[in-house]
Amino acid sequence: MEQPGTGSTTQDPPSVEDRIAGLLDTDEPEAAAGSDDDAGDESQDDGTEAFESDGAEYRLPKELATKVKEWREGSLRHGDYTTKTQELSEMRKHVSAISEAVKGRQQFEASVAEENQELARIKWQLTQFKSVDWGSLGIEDHVRFKSQMEGLKDRASEIEGTLKTKADQFSQWADGKKAEMLQSGQRYLQQTIKGWGPDAEKSVVAAAKEVGYTDHELSSVFDPRFVRLSWKAAQFDKLQAGKSDALEKAGKAPPVVKPGANDPRVMKQVEHMNFRKALKGARSDGQRAELIGDKLAKRFGL
Repeated sequence: MEQPGTGSTTQDPPSVEDRIAGLLDTDEPEAAAGSDDDAGDESQDDGTEAFESDGAEYRLPKELATKVKEWREGSLRHGDYTTKTQELSEMRKHVSAISEAVKGRQQFEASVAEENQELARIKWQLTQFKSVDWGSLGIEDHVRFKSQMEGLKDRASEIEGTLKTKADQFSQWADGKKAEMLQSGQRYLQQTIKGWGPDAEKSVVAAAKEVGYTDHELSSVFDPRFVRLSWKAAQFDKLQAGKSDALEKAGKAPPVVKPGANDPRVMKQVEHMNFRKALKGARSDGQRAELIGDKLAKRFGL
């Protein structure tokens, strides 16, 4: 008689279907051994720690490994900080060059404003002489008007010469500032875009033209941030085009066979599980007998 409090339990006997399946599948593949045994093995602490560098793994004393990792992380942070600092430095130089260019143009326009006004006034006065009836003038008036007109023409030529000199000087200075902006912009792009060069620049121009920019509009672009943004847009379009090609190739590729799909042991285990499921799902003894008959026929080649 079972004593109370012993904790023993009564195990349910296997079902008829399980016993039949067991009899027909005596060579059922066994589960892979060794996994449970291996799971129990614990790695011994030998006082070292794995450290990976350039794809290779090294065993270092834990204290040294910790110091090396801290140094590498600090180096990466420092490198990122240095890169960002250089980018900001180049951007400041570029913005400074643009600011100087704008200020220089404003100073140039202010320096020639008075002379332009005087030249416009002289040209208006010269047009007034066209309405003079020179034939009706006396000798004194004729000489006086003629002298005034010649004096205005001489003054106009003098002002035009001064304006040309100032314009040439400003143009030379502006070309220098333009070259400075282009150089600082190129340095910024080289720091922010990996592999920046003529090919990348062509892709940016092509992407800008594709959305409607003209050569004249692009020639006036000096902000490298716009160029960087256009480069990103070009890279995105390239990625999308490559994704379409990849999807098309994937559609034509043969189906991938899952690992173990052709393994006889796996197939036999699946077949065994399907047989047991079919037995349990049979609604009558006739269906069970038919399933068992099919199983025997396959097993003995009947």
